[in-house]
Amino acid sequence: MPATPPPPPARTPDHFHAVDVLRGFAAVTVLLNHYRQMQYPPGTFDINAAAMAGVLPLYDWLWPFYVYGNWAVQVFWMISGFVFAKVYAGKATPGGEFLIRRIARLYPLHLLTLLLVAVLQAVAIGGLGTSLIVGNNDAWHFVLNLLLASSWGLEQGKSFNAPIWSVSVEMLIYLLFWLVSKPLLSRGLAGPLLLVVAAGMMLRLEVGSHFIWQCAQYFFIGSALFHVAAHHARPVRDLGAIVALMAAVCVLMPVVAGDFRIGNFFLPFAILLVGGAALIDLGPRSAALRRVRFIGDSTYGIYLWYVPLQIAVLLLFATLGVPAAVWQHPAMLFAYPAVCCTAGWLSFTWIEQPANRAVLRWARPRAASERPEAAPFVT
Repeated sequence: MPATPPPPPARTPDHFHAVDVLRGFAAVTVLLNHYRQMQYPPGTFDINAAAMAGVLPLYDWLWPFYVYGNWAVQVFWMISGFVFAKVYAGKATPGGEFLIRRIARLYPLHLLTLLLVAVLQAVAIGGLGTSLIVGNNDAWHFVLNLLLASSWGLEQGKSFNAPIWSVSVEMLIYLLFWLVSKPLLSRGLAGPLLLVVAAGMMLRLEVGSHFIWQCAQYFFIGSALFHVAAHHARPVRDLGAIVALMAAVCVLMPVVAGDFRIGNFFLPFAILLVGGAALIDLGPRSAALRRVRFIGDSTYGIYLWYVPLQIAVLLLFATLGVPAAVWQHPAMLFAYPAVCCTAGWLSFTWIEQPANRAVLRWARPRAASERPEAAPFVT
């Protein structure tokens, strides 16, 4: 008897709405992690969240977000790899077009918020004698930020609109992705997994920047997850197996390691999150999440606006004489992400989309009507 042919692959969703929801949840996680900055005294640029347990509202309930929320950056990197594989993998995209699309999506808001933070920090230095929240706001670091090179190893620390650091790291991975997107990523899982192993080796050998290779590792795992979701004959079964395996690893890792260190198990945890979201998108109810697509669209704006908003509010409160203790109230904690998320949505609607179209119109007249692609995640 002839062998039964495998079933055809499930149709790839036009948009992965659950992945967008995960992106939004990660955005709020990072916002909570940085809420402590609202209580930094002028001239203080970093305080461990655990050391602020007595003043951070609802700390007993929200301590994982306060202490470990910065790890959501790695989730964004993995989602970026997933999204980029969907858009570009296996395609011969001209380098100029790829670069223009990246600039059109990322640079206008980056430039606007960079200039705004520079002005706000000048006001802070003039009025308070010091920068607020972020240091290293000098000419050299401004140039690095202007070139999106603020985290390439040329800096002395975070500067100006600090969340852009992860986009700076990703810019290098974008270049690597473009170089390999057709010759390597069109060859199934072997291509992205080879790059994951290579990035892991660089991490182990401590070659260059830790974050660059960590970004590459998470990014290309995201690309591999998209390949499973889009090209396997039984994507639901295979993604389900990956998610189940990662869940088991997350449970057993702290036991095997003998202690709880988030770095020991966060990679499988991120795979669990992104793979689980993609699994939901392959299900019959994925379309119901279409109405919350704005969550994913807003994330880039959320991340690039929260530091300018923080600095502006701290300057205003300093002028009005409002005590820092006001930030210990739970109402302020809930108002903070609400304002940042609203700013993110307004930014996408009124700044990012028009700017994206304007850049594409200038560079490629036919592309003027294109909808901006979702920004790969930043913090």
